[in-house]
Amino acid sequence: MCGRFAYFGQGKYDYESLQLTDDTPAVESFNIAPSQNILAIRTSPETMRNEYVMQ
Repeated sequence: MCGRFAYFGQGKYDYESLQLTDDTPAVESFNIAPSQNILAIRTSPETMRNEYVMQ
């Protein structure tokens, strides 16, 4: 196995407690390889707020 996985959340996460903006990127893939960037939630080092990033 090479570690591939699928994500099909239709761009809606409903993480109200994280206080994220409503401009959620629509990302879906049924064949994500280990070398591909994926949508992640992190705390911004500059603003200390949660944000979506592609990593």
